[in-house]
Amino acid sequence: MILYKAKNNNENLGDVLQTVVLNGDKAYLLLNSSNKIQIVDRYTFKKAGEITAQLNNPRYMAIANGNLYVSNDQYGGAKFVNVYKLSDNSFVKKIDFASTKIVERVVEAGGNIFVQNASYGFGNTITKINTTNTQLKELLSQCQMEISTKQLPTTTMFM
Repeated sequence: MILYKAKNNNENLGDVLQTVVLNGDKAYLLLNSSNKIQIVDRYTFKKAGEITAQLNNPRYMAIANGNLYVSNDQYGGAKFVNVYKLSDNSFVKKIDFASTKIVERVVEAGGNIFVQNASYGFGNTITKINTTNTQLKELLSQCQMEISTKQLPTTTMFM
C-alpha cells in the first residue's frame, strides 16, 4: 500500500490486506499472507505497533471488551480464534475450534463475539464466544449453505 510506505520510511505493509478494524484513533490492518496485524494511526497512517504472536493464516477481526479477536483458519489444519489485549497488543489466549469446523468471519454484537463456521458453501453454524469467560456455544445450525453476516449499528446480528 503506497500510503503506508510513504508514511513509514519506505517500509512495506505486507501481503494480502484481508481486514481492517477501527478502534478510537487506531486502525488494525490484518495481513493474511504475512501473518501479522499492522497497527497504525487511522488519521496519519503512521505505524503504531504490530501483532505477530500466534497468527497462522489470520482471516477476520472484531473488538469486544478491550480485546481483539482474530480468526485463524489454516487450510487443512488448525482452526482457532486468538485474543489480544488492546492496551498493550499482547497475546492473551487461543480458543481452539474442532478441526472439522471452519473459522471465518467474526463480528461483535451485544458485547459477545460471533464466529461464522461456514465458507464457500461448506459449514452451517455460527458460534458465540462469551467475552467474559471465552466459553463457546453453538448458536445456529441451518441447512447446508453459505452463511453471510451483516451487522447493524445495534446489538443485533442479522444473517
